[in-house]
Amino acid sequence: EDGYPSIPDYGDGVLTSQRNLKHVPWALQAPPLTAADGAVGDGFGYSVDVSGDRLVIGAPGMDIGAAADAGAAYAFARSGTSWEPVVVTLTGGGNSPRLDLGTEGRGDDFFGASVAIDRERIVVGVYGRDHAVGADAGEAFAYGWKEGAWRLETPIDPLFGSDAGAGDQVGRAVAISGNRALLGAPQIDGRLGAGATDTDGAGYVYIRTVGPPNAVISAE
Repeated sequence: EDGYPSIPDYGDGVLTSQRNLKHVPWALQAPPLTAADGAVGDGFGYSVDVSGDRLVIGAPGMDIGAAADAGAAYAFARSGTSWEPVVVTLTGGGNSPRLDLGTEGRGDDFFGASVAIDRERIVVGVYGRDHAVGADAGEAFAYGWKEGAWRLETPIDPLFGSDAGAGDQVGRAVAISGNRALLGAPQIDGRLGAGATDTDGAGYVYIRTVGPPNAVISAE
């Protein structure tokens, strides 16, 4: 549906491996990583990325409340020879074991179909998300590591294509390097309303900017 490859109901885990030295074989690390709250059909492991001792795993088929296939992603950090789940601090307060859109999530968003991590930044693609410009326009959301937890950095304005339209599927592929993020919009099914002929696709680059600190004067 919506051009999304079906997610086999084969479980909720993914295996990881590592190699530390050149010409040294990869050694499987056990036990396999799993989502503590995962279920069959979540597609845990559909997308993965790693940066140093941190990794992120997508589960785009996860149901969030009544929103089927809203999707989620999970962050892990390496501790010794094992990988431990990392909490996410919610925008409205409290913590969660996963990255997701909570009550803002919608059916067939497929949050987590693409993920990317670079040190203290994560980008998650949500290519099935409807936007003001139309259905399946797609978006992406950025998270930053702060005070021992991952926090959403785009609570108001998600990453989106400046000229994107319905069916573009912005966020079907994502990448990040430092303060630069790249979103793919392949238009796999064609731009909706365009006779399914516009499948040229596009890419959108974002640069994270931080403004200078503001001086605040408080009356005594």
